[in-house]
Amino acid sequence: MVVHRVQKDRLDDLTDGFDQVTIGIGNPGGRGKGDHEAYRKRKLLTILIDPETAEPGPTTIKRGVALPDWQSVRRLFAENPALYDPDLSYKSELTLP
Repeated sequence: MVVHRVQKDRLDDLTDGFDQVTIGIGNPGGRGKGDHEAYRKRKLLTILIDPETAEPGPTTIKRGVALPDWQSVRRLFAENPALYDPDLSYKSELTLP
């Protein structure tokens, strides 16, 4: 997928100098992939803002979570101080808002 390759290449460029990047926040993109696939390839914890997938509430996805809106993202960070840890892994347990 061309979009995925462009996103992955851009992530590679951005994270080369920032090796402590552990989280990717984005939208599902076309056919439910896009940002999620690019983040997974870099082994980033994925936070998707996707009202459809997160209906009726937060939903776990492979290596991440789908949330309905930015307010839910804010709550996720407030309820999970470990998200600020530079050693965060996509395997880390999360408390969903």
